[in-house]
Amino acid sequence: MMSGQIIGIVSSDSSSHSDLATPLTIVKGIIETGEITTLPIKTDTSSSYLTWEISNKYYSATVDICGIDSKNIFDKSFAEQLQAIVVIFNSTKNGNGLECLNSWQTYFDIWEPNIKLAVCERCSSDCSDEKYLPRESVQLWCIDNGFELVEINPDEDDFDEYEEFGTKRIRSALNAHTWPHMKLKTNCQDSHQKLLKSDPRSTVDPYTEVEKKIDSLLLDSKGEDLEEEDFEGLFQKMHDLKKTADSLPTESKKAYAEKVVMAFWKALDGDKDEVYGLSSDEDEQ
Repeated sequence: MMSGQIIGIVSSDSSSHSDLATPLTIVKGIIETGEITTLPIKTDTSSSYLTWEISNKYYSATVDICGIDSKNIFDKSFAEQLQAIVVIFNSTKNGNGLECLNSWQTYFDIWEPNIKLAVCERCSSDCSDEKYLPRESVQLWCIDNGFELVEINPDEDDFDEYEEFGTKRIRSALNAHTWPHMKLKTNCQDSHQKLLKSDPRSTVDPYTEVEKKIDSLLLDSKGEDLEEEDFEGLFQKMHDLKKTADSLPTESKKAYAEKVVMAFWKALDGDKDEVYGLSSDEDEQ
C-alpha cells in the first residue's frame, strides 16, 4: 500500500553520473542502509517504490522513493503525491549539467514538489578550475529555479564548520519537511493539546515561537534593532538564523527569508524601494 507521499530521485543525465552521486548511492545515504541493491524506476506502467520509515524527535512518517530517469508527466495522482525531488546532475565542465537541468524544468514546474534539491559531486569556488563548474553559476541557476544546491563531496574548505553537505544535508532537508501524512510523536501532541486546553480560543501555530525567535535574533543585547545599523552584528548571527530556517516548514521559509534579506539590506543602507515586493515590519504596520 502506497504512503501517499513520494520522493523522486531524478537522473537528469543518466549517462554521466559520478560514482559518488548515483541514484542508488544517494538513496542509500538517505535511508542509511547499504542493503539496497536496486532503485525502482517510475514508468507509466510500473509503480513500485522503496519505503523509507522516517522517525525523528518530532514525528514519524512513511515515505515512498522511486527513480525517475525519463521525461514524463505521469498522472495527476503521482504529481499530487510527489513531495520532493532530488535531481542529480553532472557538475564537471566537460558535461552539460545545467543544460540537462534546464531540459527537465517543464516537468519540475508541472509536478510542483515542495522540496527541490539539485545534487552533484562538487562545484568549484575557483572560476579557473578546469574540472568543475563554478559554484556561483550553479547557485544562480538554483536560486532562479527554486532549488537548493547540495554537493556530495565538496572541498570542505569552501564550507563553514557548521554547514551540512552531502547526504546528511539531503536527510536534514527531508526531515524538516511537513509531510502530509506524518504522525506527531506523543510528547509533541501532548504539548499542543495542553496549549489548546489552557486556552480553547488559541490557534497558535507550533512554529509561532520559532518565528518569534527571528525577531530576537535581529536585536542586539541592548534590544537595539540590528536591521538598521549593525551589519557585522547581524552577519555574526547568520549561523543561528540558518538553524532557525532549517526548523521551519517549507511554507514558512519564504516569509522568513524575506525578513532576513530585508534586515541585511537595511544594514547595508539599501533603499527598500529597490527590493520592492519583499515584506518588512514597517510595510506591514
